[in-house]
Amino acid sequence: MNRSIVVSTLERVEEAVSDATAAIDLQPSIDILAAAYVSRCVDLILLDRVEEAVADVTAAIDLQPDDIDILGQA
Repeated sequence: MNRSIVVSTLERVEEAVSDATAAIDLQPSIDILAAAYVSRCVDLILLDRVEEAVADVTAAIDLQPDDIDILGQA
């Protein structure tokens, strides 16, 4: 998950999406899973893949509906 954030910061967005997807595939704790969805959502927006980004932020909200910070991060 951290690698995805670092790679995104380096503007290697496609690689960041792949790293976030790998983190999601590992099925980590709910907190980490939601963060991975949000991270990938941000990168997908940068790639103009809006429909996929909406699906990811929706998944994050479904995992943590009481976390009001999710929308602020996405």
